[in-house]
Amino acid sequence: MNVTRMIGFFLAVTLLIGGTAQAGPNWESYGMKIAAGEEGAVLAVIEKFMATKAGKAMPGSYSLMSSWMNGSDPTTHSIIWATDSIAEREKYIRSMEGNADWAALITSLSRATDSWASYRMAFDKTWGESGESDSVWYIYPAALADPAAYQSAMDELMNSKVAKKFKGSLVLSRIVAGGVVSASHLISQGFESEAEAEKWDEVLTASPEFAAFRKATEGSSKYMGTSILYTVKSWGGMTPE
Repeated sequence: MNVTRMIGFFLAVTLLIGGTAQAGPNWESYGMKIAAGEEGAVLAVIEKFMATKAGKAMPGSYSLMSSWMNGSDPTTHSIIWATDSIAEREKYIRSMEGNADWAALITSLSRATDSWASYRMAFDKTWGESGESDSVWYIYPAALADPAAYQSAMDELMNSKVAKKFKGSLVLSRIVAGGVVSASHLISQGFESEAEAEKWDEVLTASPEFAAFRKATEGSSKYMGTSILYTVKSWGGMTPE
């Protein structure tokens, strides 16, 4: 990707879709393609920046994710940046204009990555544990015809007896800009391992509570596949509430 274009990339994502801005906690995903064997170099670039004054001032949480199962999507990795508000992110990015460490980060990333794509999400509701220790994430794009009813049904499921056995984290996010065509939301499940995810799936799918949830939502929700992401490393400690 051209360096000049990439220097303004983060600011452009925040500002150019400002017409869809919403209040409250949100996150943005920057998908990219990293050449085989270059993940370590990209990680080193980000770690170097995070050790600087500018990096330590970055608000929210910032994660480098590796895509393990994502179908025909050419991106191999994503940077996930969650903040308490878009205004907080915008203020920080504006403060980085002319900053040598920020420019070095963007320039270095541009040399090691390609095929950038982005989307913005707003946190609607979370269930389960905080997610800070989760390293495996299952992502389900979905078109929800009645988001409020879906959230209500999920509330009932996650407050049921079977949910007491849930050790991971569950997040319902609304797509604000970009994202999967036709999808309105992302349902994200985080686990410490795939073994934990498999165990939960076996317990959940065999439960009458899950059968009731599917019956309540099947006519108003359409799932559009599954992607699996692994956390390479995270910085910051924001947890959506």
